Amino acid sequence: MLQCEPWVYIYHRKHIDTGQRFGFKGVKMQRYLKSVIILIILTLPFTLNAQLTYDTLDLGNGISIPMVLIPPGTFMMGPDSLHCTQIAAQGSWYLNQVQCPQHQVTITKPYWLGVTEVTQAQFAAIMGDSIITYSTSRNSRGPNYPAYLNVSPTRARDFCSHVAELTGKPVRLPTDAEWEYACRAGTTTKYFWGETTVQQSLYVAPSGDFSQVGSRQPNPWGLYDIAGNVWEYVGDNNYTTPTVPETDPNHYNGAYNCAILRGGGILDNWYWSASRLAQVCGSGADHTIRVAADYTGTNIINNKTGQKRNERSIHCSPNPFNPSTTITINGLQPQVRSVVKIYNGEGSLVTTLNTGSSEHAVIFWNAANLPSGMYYIRAVVGSKVLRTRALLLK
Repeated sequence: MLQCEPWVYIYHRKHIDTGQRFGFKGVKMQRYLKSVIILIILTLPFTLNAQLTYDTLDLGNGISIPMVLIPPGTFMMGPDSLHCTQIAAQGSWYLNQVQCPQHQVTITKPYWLGVTEVTQAQFAAIMGDSIITYSTSRNSRGPNYPAYLNVSPTRARDFCSHVAELTGKPVRLPTDAEWEYACRAGTTTKYFWGETTVQQSLYVAPSGDFSQVGSRQPNPWGLYDIAGNVWEYVGDNNYTTPTVPETDPNHYNGAYNCAILRGGGILDNWYWSASRLAQVCGSGADHTIRVAADYTGTNIINNKTGQKRNERSIHCSPNPFNPSTTITINGLQPQVRSVVKIYNGEGSLVTTLNTGSSEHAVIFWNAANLPSGMYYIRAVVGSKVLRTRALLLK
């Protein structure tokens, strides 16, 4: 058992099932030192040194795309001088793919980025393609594998446009700089997990095979398969490496059917955070999408970015959780107990909890015997019904 320090969150995720009914609705993983104690049973812990905010893009029929909010900041884009030398030794073709030397990039606004690569189920829901279920030399395919067959730059951009039209949200491909910034997640090493491949198996599937999304651990900013698995399109077209600092760069020049690739593919020497393919055009082969969306000052689904002081509210922390979370209710009436009911994604009641009679109630919920998925939490406080969602990840 571990008690986390303020604004440090530790949890472990073994698998994401994007076929389930995600719906974070702007849920924040928050911890207030005086009111919440987070106790988590840990296996293979991963530390997140930032507050993570999750949300979803609802595609309908129980299918949605989980998103995480990426904070603004400044980073050095491209390999450092040592790594540039190592790349140059492999040949001019490899050197032409990356950005040597490094240059400074500043991202001034937060933005949403897909927690995983777009799955076959998500792609089929928008584009009408059939989910690939046949077996190949790379194992079986299915709804939770990345969409990778016949996904050209044109179809990748069309997918984002259709999702934007469906949801009314500014969905797009991430820029080249946004992708690398999010992949690095504040790190400066060759890989986001360090300088060597010792820990690679924790974050990257074995070479030569595609894996279901979310099969490994995420990077520090909650992104799964950001290294390895399938090459991911970004919105930029090929451009010359800048020699001066950039701010919010966007190098799309109108070539709709061409795009830069990021993400490392399935070869060990492509897992560097700075690895890229300068540009591909035309039909896609083993390429996929990780969607982005502009941050407009509110969460994707609603405007519940926080509560006013003393306002009645309910939230879970951490969220997502595995296997335990605390449910905090503020604004209870003194001397009045409240009943908290928890329902699964099918609407069936799974747990009933009783609060204390203080103004602020903190309830510990251990869901170790329940399956992964979205749970709906409901409490009645006076005349007001409070609701929130919690995502259990195992």
